[in-house]
Amino acid sequence: MTQPDPIRRSTGATETVDAVIVGAGHHGLVAASHLADAGWDVVVLEERDVVGGAVNSVEQDGWVMDEFSACHPLAHASPVLRGLDLEDHGLRWAIAETQLAHLSRPGDDRSPALHRDARVTAEHLAEDDPRDGRTWMRLVEQYDDIKDPLLGALLTAWPPVADTPRLLRAVGLRNLPDFLRFMLLPTTRMGEELFRGKAGRELLAGNAMHADAPPTAPVSGVFGWLMTMLAQDVGFPSPVGGTRELARALARRAEAAGARIDLATSATRIVVRDGRARGPRPGTVAGSRSAARSSPTPAPRRSTRACSTPPTCRPGFGRASTTSSGTCRRSRSTTAWPSRCPGPLGTRGAPGSCTSGGTSPAWWSGPPNSRPDASRSSRSRSWGR
Repeated sequence: MTQPDPIRRSTGATETVDAVIVGAGHHGLVAASHLADAGWDVVVLEERDVVGGAVNSVEQDGWVMDEFSACHPLAHASPVLRGLDLEDHGLRWAIAETQLAHLSRPGDDRSPALHRDARVTAEHLAEDDPRDGRTWMRLVEQYDDIKDPLLGALLTAWPPVADTPRLLRAVGLRNLPDFLRFMLLPTTRMGEELFRGKAGRELLAGNAMHADAPPTAPVSGVFGWLMTMLAQDVGFPSPVGGTRELARALARRAEAAGARIDLATSATRIVVRDGRARGPRPGTVAGSRSAARSSPTPAPRRSTRACSTPPTCRPGFGRASTTSSGTCRRSRSTTAWPSRCPGPLGTRGAPGSCTSGGTSPAWWSGPPNSRPDASRSSRSRSWGR
């Protein structure tokens, strides 16, 4: 068996582990928890003297200020982070009643705002046009119908082999072309198609700017839609005590699983031999680590992995249940659309009467400002109106 190139400490001691993770940012810490949960011997090397990378805060004049990121709707909604049970490791979220306000120009005396309660947001949008309030509530309802497979496809394993079929089933084959068209819309076009007043369009555009994409670029609209819907679903939460508390909770979770985190420890390059990464080459460090044990415990699959005895389902791999054989199996359940009555694909109107058929919504594909009036059947499901 070929042995990895050892990296020696200044004391002459060597150590071989299953995995060395270079960088204790949030991705590295999540990876450390998953590998340690699977029984790997894991060491995390971090050049700074704190964990977190861009997820960090500093104190100045008695104030805690976030260095980079501050609000974390995707983290709070992530199936992966939810599976780590970070609240058990000290994380607490602060969620304001008003998530954000969009100031479009100097001197604005009223600005559109995203409130914690979607109905309050809708009431304010209805001040521009009553139809915009109804549109907003319909967007929230439709997002709620697809959010589980959508977030699973975006935020779990890549490529999203398991969650993409769930998302397609939730949307429905009949409505897939309209759904894909909606996902490809530029921010400006999406705003024109959904809202008659400027408030809804500005909320969409302001949130789309998180993607650093031009508002006229294809696909830019979906970022605004996703961020606004996350605000109505999980809010724009910030960790109590600053963003650094998210990183600290991730570090405590990784260490509880058995990983070790070495701060103020740099890696100048990765040693590769026989086409395989063998470990990091240290810079100025107190101690160094070598990864690449020749045959580490296989990484767990998303659907099935062995559990400890007595069998328990460790967090981090989605919904799971323990079988009599002592394995954890990830749930394959899907999210079905409630019964509703969409208009025909590509049409501008919804049918005047409804029958319960369990069909999926028709995603709006009409030209700007020519959507059907949402005052028709409340069960019609053209996208947005």
